[in-house]
Amino acid sequence: MCIILPLGPTVQMYLRRYGATGPDLPVCCPDCGKRMQRHGRYWRWVFNSRQKGRIPIYRWRCRKCRITRSVLPDFLRPYARFVTWVREMVVRGRLRRNLPWAELVRLASSEEVSWLSEKTLRRWLKQVRDLSGEWGQFLARWILEFWPSVDVYSIARRREGLDASLHFLLDVGGWYLCRVERQLHDHPGLFAVLNRLGEGPSSL
Repeated sequence: MCIILPLGPTVQMYLRRYGATGPDLPVCCPDCGKRMQRHGRYWRWVFNSRQKGRIPIYRWRCRKCRITRSVLPDFLRPYARFVTWVREMVVRGRLRRNLPWAELVRLASSEEVSWLSEKTLRRWLKQVRDLSGEWGQFLARWILEFWPSVDVYSIARRREGLDASLHFLLDVGGWYLCRVERQLHDHPGLFAVLNRLGEGPSSL
């Protein structure tokens, strides 16, 4: 079981902050509600388009219930090697710029890190497409909870077709990022935000 939190916008910043010592977080047990204790760490590989490395993932454990939870930075999704902004770049490049798959393969990977296949990128797009309807509605409800006067459907252009819900998600997500996430040049992207909102359908 994982908790996803904003622990740094990049791998490098995460390592500077927590490479030697994990974050001091009040993690509570989902069963009994008591505060969990730090319980070591494990290492996992993380890739972006040009670099790869290992980062520590810290764990907490409830002594009473014997439940262990890992805390992931929001630029990762569980079990994925590539950071979320690479996935988002592929989705935006294909959907918004209509880039050919060969160009996206070149942008998203390299021989020094891992050479991605077109099949992998197509799978990424399908995963996001399958979740986009649920995530778009979730994000729209989130926005209306804090900005009830906002007309969500004026933010997103009306579109038809297979990717209408994905365009809606990107439009509404772009508005949210501009309104809430101030330092966009340092931000790991919309998919990272969705990963850490906590109650959405799944991680991106």
